[in-house]
Order: sequence, then structure tokens, then C-alpha cells
Amino acid sequence: MADAHVLVLEDDPMWQRDVSEVLQPIAASIHTAGALVEAESLLQTCYFNVAIVDWSLVLGNARDDQGAQFMQMLRTYDLTDTVRLIVLSAYPSNERMRASFREFKVVDFLEKRSFDADVLLQTALDALAQNHLDHDLEIEIEGDNGDLRRLWEDFTWARREPSEPLAAELYDLLRRVLPDATRLFIQKMQAGQSGAGVLRVQPYFDAQAGVPVVVKFGKKDKIRQEHTNFHQHIENFLGPYAGVQLTCELGRVLGVIRYQFIGAELPDVSDFARFYRRHAAEPIRHALDNLFSVTCARWYGNQEMPRQRRDLVEMYTEGLRIDWAEVWRGVQQLGIDPESAQLTFAGVAGALPNPKRWLAQRDNRLYFTVVRTVTHGDLNEHNILVTEDERTWLIDFYRTGWSHILRDAVVLETAIKFNLAENKDINVFHDLDAVLLRQTRLDHLRIPTGHAQSKVLTVLAHLRHLAANLNGVNHNMAEYNASLLLATLNLLRFDFMREHHPLALLSAAHLCQWLENGTQP
Repeated sequence: MADAHVLVLEDDPMWQRDVSEVLQPIAASIHTAGALVEAESLLQTCYFNVAIVDWSLVLGNARDDQGAQFMQMLRTYDLTDTVRLIVLSAYPSNERMRASFREFKVVDFLEKRSFDADVLLQTALDALAQNHLDHDLEIEIEGDNGDLRRLWEDFTWARREPSEPLAAELYDLLRRVLPDATRLFIQKMQAGQSGAGVLRVQPYFDAQAGVPVVVKFGKKDKIRQEHTNFHQHIENFLGPYAGVQLTCELGRVLGVIRYQFIGAELPDVSDFARFYRRHAAEPIRHALDNLFSVTCARWYGNQEMPRQRRDLVEMYTEGLRIDWAEVWRGVQQLGIDPESAQLTFAGVAGALPNPKRWLAQRDNRLYFTVVRTVTHGDLNEHNILVTEDERTWLIDFYRTGWSHILRDAVVLETAIKFNLAENKDINVFHDLDAVLLRQTRLDHLRIPTGHAQSKVLTVLAHLRHLAANLNGVNHNMAEYNASLLLATLNLLRFDFMREHHPLALLSAAHLCQWLENGTQP
């Protein structure tokens, strides 16, 4: 095993050499620093799981405490659970020992005058063991050779980081989130909009296969936020047969979450996208029933009352983290002037309102008297998992929190309309929108007999019916269509939705026209 990534903070070159030689058999990398500023620079660019720290960094100065300042620096950088500390000091004292264990949670405080190489080596192994890093883990990635760097090649944020430290960090986080596993077989899953990777992981414990799990990795702050959201809003309100347990571990740059499903086992669970494509409308309706009436029932039932007059633009901008500059840039990339008064579309008769101008004429505000509740926030086709008997589970709680009660329904509608209907013909889509915009009550959509898009219309009709059944929702279409407008415009800022941008803009223009005067396309 050679998995220790060690930082030696020591001003004496001889001690730097001796400590490095002792740890060489277990070290994948060793960096040395003779001053606090060097150590800080290394923390900003390298990954470490063990640090050997001299309390005094001034030769012969027993009062110097730069080692303690470094340990405090780890707390500032939020690395106290990632970098395990071992103090190696020529100036021990009871006060320093107490501070090391009480404040900085060091693994041990060793004295230079009684230095023992075997003791230091064992202490470093103990430090690794505290984070479940004291054993080898074999990793196999489907269709690859186990190179972890292939897992984040599509993420811009990850490409800004040096690949070797990032791979070492992810390797360690997988061991921490799946302690005692000796082998992992990893399959990449389709990710959502949060810029994180989602993996289907089969762990093995020696020769025995464990319970398959879903693992998500991404930027540390986002993973931490998701775990916090789950703890605050979801953990105590899980529906029956739809429970999920989260285990979270954080590193220097990355965070990892393990989802383990209660009452179901992978690979019996597939995402909603696959389930939708493999089934007719009726099983999909049953899955949506379970999603709204079981999985999310307790969240939606805990409502803020009474209804309050609120600005939907503000609520959706905050809830979906909409960057409006990126939205209008998406319009511009279609070759359309975002400032034009009206829009025209090839094959679609007449001119439609420009959503940017339409919103600006209303001071970018849309006021409705609405109910707030806890919503998932990113209810797309990849974050909903479904079993063959139509039960549902959810992953990705990064956007979970208090918001408009219709947020999940309209986000899911956009996923179905633009991603699952597989409709890229603007005239066919125009016809689909025409049927939806003729709806006058949220709980009742008339579908023309024999309509070519009857499956998607039947599913959307049922989704809207479920939304109408949520307590406090207005059954006229204005509140829903205004919310749908904002969720649809949000799609224009995502590059991976680029092929759907013309349809999304057309749909948004349709909704502006409907909200303005109630006319259908």
C-alpha cells in the first residue's frame, strides 16, 4: 500500500529528510515545507491526507508556535477531517499536548528526543485508518481501465484542477464513503444540472458482493449544501417505501455522497428517463402517483400558511439559481436579438412576444398569491429513480428547500417536454404547445382523440392533475403557466440543452402570449 499523501512541515532539513525516509514505504507523495507560507501554498494546490507538523519552525526558539498556526490554518481551509495531524516537536509541554488533542484533534504528539521510526510509521498508519484509508481498494470502471480522471472529463470546474491530486482525492473519498470495501465496479450514470458526477457502484468486500449504491461526487461546497439540505428538509419526512440514506464525506476540492435506498436495490431501479422510454403512459402515471403521493407527500404537506402574495420571478431566480445574463446569452446564440420587440419562428405563423421584453415591461416581476413548501428543486428525469413496480426514490438535493409549491411540477414538465418527448420538429412541438395552452383548468386537460403525441400529453395531463391536488394551488392556469415560463427560460442557459433551445424559446414566447391575453398559438 502506498496511499499516504504527506505534508512535512519542518524547518530543519535533516528532520525533513529523516521523516520523509521513514514514511516512504507507505507514501504516494511527500511534500516538505520549511515555513508557514510554503505550507499554505501547498495546501492550496496539493492534496494531503496526513501532515507531520513541528510545533516550532524557528531553530532553537521554544516559544515559536507556527506549527499551531498551521493547524489553525487547516481549520480555516476546512481540512481538519481531511488532513490527519501528527505533531513531532523538540519542545513538548503539557499545555501544547492538551491543545493539540483538544483543539486540533491530532492523532499523536511525538517528541524528537525520543524519536522512533517505527512509532512514526505506525502513527501515520493510524492517521490513515481514522479515515478508512489503511487498506487497498481496487477500482474497475465500466469500459475503462479504472482511471478516475475519466469520470470528470465533462466538468469544466474539474478541468481547472491538477488531475493527479484530484484523482488521489476522489480515490480516498470513495474509500471513506464505502469503508472496508476492497473492490468497486463503477458505471457512469446520466448526471443532472448541478455539474456533478453520478455513479452506480457495486462494492465488494473481499469475495462478497455488497449492496449496490449510487455515489455522487462534485465540488465540495455543493456536496456539503446538498447534505445540509437533506438533513434539514428531507431526512425526517421520508415517505414509506421511498427512504434513502445519505453518507457524506468532504475533501479539499471534492465532496462525495453515497445514496443507499431503503426498500429497493440496484439494478432493479432505473432513472425516470429510461422508465419513460420503456413504458406506455399508464405505468408512468402510476410512478408519478407514487412520486407525489408517497415520496414527496410529507414535504408538500408541510406548507407555509396562509397563502402570501409573492414575486414568482424572485422565487424561481433564487430556487433554480437562474443567471438571467446566461439565459439571454442563450437567446443571442440562436441568432436572435434579445432586445427585439417580437419574435418569429420558421414555420410558425405570426409574431410572438419576446420574453425578455415582456418581463421587462412588468419590471421583471410576476406577482401571485401562492403557497410555499419544501420542494426537491431539481426534479428532472435523472434525479427520479423508479422500480419496475413503479415505486420512486430521489437523489440530488442540492436545490432542495422552501419554495413555490409548483416548482417541482413545472421543472418535471420541462424535462418531459424537452428531453423525453424526443421532439425536435418545431411544427410538431408547436402543435403540442397548442393543446397544452388550450387547457383552462389545471386538473383537466382535453387531449384530442388519436393525437400523434398522446403519450406525452397523457403524462403531462396527469402531472398537472397531481399538481392541482396540492393543497393551496389555484386551479386556473395563470399561476402554473407563469411558473412554467420561468422554468422554461431557465433551460436557455444550459449548453447541454442547446439543441432544445429553439423549442424552449418558442414555448416561452407562447406562455408570454397566453399570460398577456389568454390567446392560444
